Amino acid sequence: MRRLVIDPEAGADGAVGDYLWALRDARERTLALLRRHPDADLERVAAGAPGSPGSLLFHIAATDMNWLYEDILERTPDAPDAVFQRLVPYPYREEDGRLFVVTGESLEQHRARLDETRALVLGALRTMSTAEFTRERQIRDYVTTPQWVAYHLAEHERYHAGQLSLLLATR
Repeated sequence: MRRLVIDPEAGADGAVGDYLWALRDARERTLALLRRHPDADLERVAAGAPGSPGSLLFHIAATDMNWLYEDILERTPDAPDAVFQRLVPYPYREEDGRLFVVTGESLEQHRARLDETRALVLGALRTMSTAEFTRERQIRDYVTTPQWVAYHLAEHERYHAGQLSLLLATR
């Protein structure tokens, strides 16, 4: 029997546990999709697609890191540390605005990057109090909270996982 319930992370303060569950759930759905397509052509760009499957996987991970550093940790992305540089070795986008086309990486490399970036996000949020999780932060020209970032990252991943599903299904 399927259980359609939110299973908040034990030990997390208040609603933080619910959002941790949503982030874990979104990532597990992406990884399940990749398990169904272990021989995927990660570099193929279909006509009209936002990018290749590999580009979408990189984009999901890079977005995790960008929002983690800038909006959750409140660090400037202008001077990324070694972890950021290792996990985000490519630009986000091409000069024309399309996703950067990532080539030469295996599915296992993409999975490892997704695992590590999400672990960093979960680790940063897991120890937050509800007050810190909902504390507004001014970032450049907008105001956000770690709570909204967690919501956005789960939604962002689900959106791109849908695109990824279509790309992997049409060979």
